[in-house]
Amino acid sequence: MKFFEEHFTIDHLKKAPHKWFAALCLFPIHAAEMKYKKTYHLKFSHAKKLFFFDMSLLSSIVILIIASITWFTFDPTISGLVSLQITASKDKIKSGDYIEYTISFENKSDISLTNATLTITPPSGFVMSTTTEKITRIDRIEPHSQGQKTISGYFFATPNQETKTIATLTYTQEQNTNIEVKRTTIFGTARNSILETILEISDTIIDKGSTPINITLTNTGNQPIESITIALPNTQEFTLSSSSSQKIAIDTLLPGQTKHIIGELTTRITNTEITNLPIEITPSIVVNNTQIPQETVRQTLTVLHPNMGVYATWSNETSGIPGSTNILNLTLTNNGNTDLVDILVTTELPSDIVDIISAKEKNQGILKKNILTITKDFHPGLAVLQPHRSITIPLFIPIAQIPKGNGTPLNLTLQPEIHAALPNNIETTYNTQTKTASIPIGTTLISEATLRYFTTEGDQIGRGPLPAVVGKQTKYWALINLQNTAGTREQIHLQATLAPSAQWTGKTSVSHGNDVMYNPQTRMISWQITSLAPFEKAGVYIELGITPTQAQQGQSPELLKNITITAVDPHIKQTLTTYLTPLDITLPKDPMGNQKGTKIE
Repeated sequence: MKFFEEHFTIDHLKKAPHKWFAALCLFPIHAAEMKYKKTYHLKFSHAKKLFFFDMSLLSSIVILIIASITWFTFDPTISGLVSLQITASKDKIKSGDYIEYTISFENKSDISLTNATLTITPPSGFVMSTTTEKITRIDRIEPHSQGQKTISGYFFATPNQETKTIATLTYTQEQNTNIEVKRTTIFGTARNSILETILEISDTIIDKGSTPINITLTNTGNQPIESITIALPNTQEFTLSSSSSQKIAIDTLLPGQTKHIIGELTTRITNTEITNLPIEITPSIVVNNTQIPQETVRQTLTVLHPNMGVYATWSNETSGIPGSTNILNLTLTNNGNTDLVDILVTTELPSDIVDIISAKEKNQGILKKNILTITKDFHPGLAVLQPHRSITIPLFIPIAQIPKGNGTPLNLTLQPEIHAALPNNIETTYNTQTKTASIPIGTTLISEATLRYFTTEGDQIGRGPLPAVVGKQTKYWALINLQNTAGTREQIHLQATLAPSAQWTGKTSVSHGNDVMYNPQTRMISWQITSLAPFEKAGVYIELGITPTQAQQGQSPELLKNITITAVDPHIKQTLTTYLTPLDITLPKDPMGNQKGTKIE
C-alpha cells in the first residue's frame, strides 16, 4: 500500500509517530497485498484460492475495525450509571442574596460504591453558612439507592458575569481500588446587587468646570456589607473626586443603611467635537479575601461648550490722572454653542487708587466691599447672550484725588470676572475672567496757600495794626506749603501775582531751592525747584504789606492772586497744574488774627 510505504520509515517515526503507528497497523494488509501481487495477480488458474484470500483479507479488515472501536469506546467504570445533579433554590438572584444548593446523587448500577466523597466547589464569592461543609464523606452507596446534600450561604458575584458551582463525587467500585469521578456543574448569573448604587448628577455639563455629584450606596440585603471601595475615574477629559480623593472607602454598611458621598466632576475637555461624555462607577466589596466588583452605574452626560470672549479696553486713556474718570469698555462675545444667561460681571476696585464713592455714583450696579457687580437688572443685555452675539458694558473708574502708595510708581490693572448660568436650569456655572492693560496712575502734589498774622502756635509774625487801619502799613505773611504724595515730582514751578493793594517787602523764605524771584514791572513772583521725592515737603513764605486808603475802609482786599503751581509727573509723562485760592486779609486759617479784625478801619 502506498500509505504504508510512504510512512513506515525512520523519518516518520521521529517526525510523525502517529502516522508511523497507523502504517504499522496496516502491515498485515500490506503484506497480504504484496503476496497477492507476487503469487496471484493475473493468474486465473488460482481463482479459487484468490477468492478465499480476498475473504480472509476482508474479514481481517472488519475485525481490525471492530477491535479499534472497542478499544477506544470501552469504559470499565460505571459513571454512566451514577447520577449527580445540582439545583439552586432561586432562579433569579442578586449578588449578596441568600441561596441554597441541593446536590442529589443516585447509584443506578448493581454494584455498591465505597469510599464515596462528595465535594462542593462554590464560586469565590460564596460565603457558606457556619453549619455547612464543603466536603462530605459517604461510606457506602448501595445499588439503586440515592441521597442528597444541601449547602447554603450568601452568593456574592459580579452582576451579569457567569459563575459556576461544581459538585464532584469520587468513589470506588466494591472490590476495586480504582477511583472513579463523577462531576457536574451549575452556572449562575447575578442580575444585580443588594448594594444599590445611585449616581446623581446633572444631565448636562460644560466642557471646563466643576459639577456637583452625589453617590448614594444602600444595603438592601439583611447582612452587613464590609470593605466597600469605589475607585473614581480619572481620565484626560474628566476627574471624579470626593473630598479631593480618588477613592471612596466604607468599612461597613449595615442592612438598610444608606451612605451619601458628596463629590464633584471636574471636566477639562478641549475637543469641541465631544458632545457626550459617558461616565461609570463600580463599587467593589471584599469577600473571602477576593475583591468582587458590583453593579456598574453608567450615565452619559451631554457636554456643552460655552465660550465667552472678554475684551477689556480703556477709552483713549493711556494714564490715570488724580480726580479724573477713566472708562473701561468691557465687550463680551459668546463664542460657544449654547446660550449664556443671567450673566454677572464683577470687578474689584482697588480703594487706594479708585474713588469708591464716586465709582458707586457713576456706575449702574452694586458696589459692596470694593467689588462692583453688574447684573441683568442694570444691563438688560446680560439676561441672555446668544451664540455669536456681543455686548459692551462701560465701567467708569474715577481716580482718587490722592492715590495712595508706598513711593513706588502706581499702576492700575483690573481683573473683571464673568459668571454665567446655562439654560434649562443646568446647575453648572460658566466662569471666565480677563485682565486689563496696566495704565500708570499719577499722584497728587498737595498744596495750600494761607495768609497769617499769627502762627498756629500763637506767635505774632505780622507787623502793624490789626485790623489794618487807613494810612498805616500792616504786614502779613503768605505761607505756601507743598506736600508730595506717593510719586516723584519734577520741574515744580510756583507763580503768583501781587494784588494792586499789596506791597512787596522783600522778605522771603524757602525750604528748598533758590529764593523767590519778584518782577516789579509785572508784579509777579516765581519760585521753582528741580524735583520733590515721594512724601517730601516744601515751603515758600513771602511777607506782603498793605497801606489801606480811605476808599478801602470796611473792605478786606486781596494781597496775592493767580497762585499757580505746575509740576511734571514723570510716571504718566504729564504736566499737572494746581490753582490756589487768592489770599485776602480775612485770614480764614488764622483764628487769632481773624478775631482781631479783618476789615480795614
